[in-house]
Amino acid sequence: MTYGFGGMQFEVKIWADVNLDMSRFRRANLRGSFQLLPFRDGSLETVLFDPPHVLDQRNTLLGSVNPVGGLGPVLATWKYGCYRTVDQLRKALYVGSREAYRVLVRNGTFIFKWSDAEKSFNWAAASIDPRFKTERIHIQKSGAGTGHRCFYMWYRK
Repeated sequence: MTYGFGGMQFEVKIWADVNLDMSRFRRANLRGSFQLLPFRDGSLETVLFDPPHVLDQRNTLLGSVNPVGGLGPVLATWKYGCYRTVDQLRKALYVGSREAYRVLVRNGTFIFKWSDAEKSFNWAAASIDPRFKTERIHIQKSGAGTGHRCFYMWYRK
């Protein structure tokens, strides 16, 4: 749903047939928003979701940042995308997970990646569509060398 640089696929060892991203700076083969997926209901078996999870309330130099991944004026925003408020971020997680639920087949797998750099794992998990059932959670240190943790949550529709 949010291809970015494709890192999540390497991390979970699942290679997507379709890579969707909004930014023209990505090598995704389909442009679009994870909040309005261009797929039919029940058409995918697995969905990977590594959403922008950065809050950038400090960047006022160039004005308000559009909360779309990879389109903002600063490096962190260009690399990951960002949101101005916690409410924007929570809504994006919920809407994105709701879209994943819609496009998954019955018993389809939704894999969600989260970093605790801005908000906790529990906060993020509470923002996901509650119709998903948690199957397993994998926690590891962030590869960015920041001391933060990355969480991978496998959900079943």
